[in-house]
Amino acid sequence: MLRDGRDVACSIRDRTGSLEKGIRRWVSDNTLGRPYWDHPRVRVVKYEDLVESFQSTIRGVLEFIGSEYQDLLQGSQDVLFENDARPDSPAGGKSTSRFSMDAGAGRAFREPSSPWCRTSAEIS
Repeated sequence: MLRDGRDVACSIRDRTGSLEKGIRRWVSDNTLGRPYWDHPRVRVVKYEDLVESFQSTIRGVLEFIGSEYQDLLQGSQDVLFENDARPDSPAGGKSTSRFSMDAGAGRAFREPSSPWCRTSAEIS
């Protein structure tokens, strides 16, 4: 499962008080996993795709493992992502694109002089 690093950093910052710690954690975790992303037995799933397009994303995962989508899964996203619908959740009702709602974090990710504005090629 791959999640937008900016959202991961904001989430970790909310728990630890350190945006930098969140950024470093995301970079570290993804640097460790990156060598496996192109392996034929690995399917990388973006969290944001799962939230925004649950049915098609799950169908792709099930197809990848040789299973079929069943109507039983319909509505599962309501349970899995219930925090996305709750305004009192830590994400303020949304667990994706949190960085864009956070002025401080958003600025850190947009300023070209910021050490966090690097491409994935620059961090691997």
